[in-house]
Amino acid sequence: MKKIKILMSCMIFFILNSIFINSYSQEYTYVFCSDNRDNWKWLLDANGNYIIIKGKWERFHVEGIFFTYFIPDDPLNKIFYLSRKCVNDFGIHYETPYPANNITSRWSLFALNNNHFYQGKIAIDYKIGRSTYTKLFRIHSDYYNNKYSIENFNKSFITLNSILNRIKINFLLKDGA
Repeated sequence: MKKIKILMSCMIFFILNSIFINSYSQEYTYVFCSDNRDNWKWLLDANGNYIIIKGKWERFHVEGIFFTYFIPDDPLNKIFYLSRKCVNDFGIHYETPYPANNITSRWSLFALNNNHFYQGKIAIDYKIGRSTYTKLFRIHSDYYNNKYSIENFNKSFITLNSILNRIKINFLLKDGA
């Protein structure tokens, strides 16, 4: 009888632990939409509730440069949906959705994967010696022409290498000035 109780306790512990770990590992974020002048508005559903997106927060780090981004579940369809909803709810100038957990969240981008990011503004942290600094960058694809259209949506993604090149060029120009 004692062995059965121990076995049952272990099984219950294992089941509860599995449920807890799975629910804990589910990541989500809220969404806001912004224009090019940094005006922004929370994206809400038809009932006035904050839109919640499931996915995974990621952090890129190389050579003292780092930033965060969010890869939603079903990323291409989800980012397209969010961009369209931003435009429909707030107008053509609010085409860019951003992930955010709260009002003080940093500027982060949505991404398809670890190499393709949706255009927008991003907070880049960089280290010089023991100090860490933050700089805001507006990142757009080479095809961006300040005109939103469904046809241009797929051209609105930028690669990690392009982001890093733009960051390095910006730092070189600032250091050389």
